[in-house]
This record gives sequence, structure tokens and C-alpha cells, in this order.
Amino acid sequence: MQRKTQRLVELDFFRGLVLLIIVVDHIGGSMLSRFTLHSFALNDADAAEVFVFLGGFATATA
Repeated sequence: MQRKTQRLVELDFFRGLVLLIIVVDHIGGSMLSRFTLHSFALNDADAAEVFVFLGGFATATA
């Protein structure tokens, strides 16, 4: 039997958003990086940690 799987569109949206934030954080001198998690936290890997968390959440729900 095949199961019908449903994707969580919100989860995909936030994973894509976090990937864009990671790209913006790696652009040196970007004006957009002033509004990301990088400017409010102590370390540089906050967006990556959020991405890994969302990936684990997606795996757990599957």
C-alpha cells in the first residue's frame, strides 16, 4: 500500500527563508544583514542552527 504524504508548506517556506538569510549573512557588508539573526546574536551560525532544527522537525514529522 502507498501512503499519501502531505507536505507542510509552512515548514518549506521557513526552510527557504532561512536559506536566504544564510546567503545574506555571508555577503560581506550587506545592508540586509543588519536585520538578520546574525546581528542580534553572539555567534555566526544562528540561521544554520534554525535550518538544522527545521530539517530535524521535518524528518520527525515524516
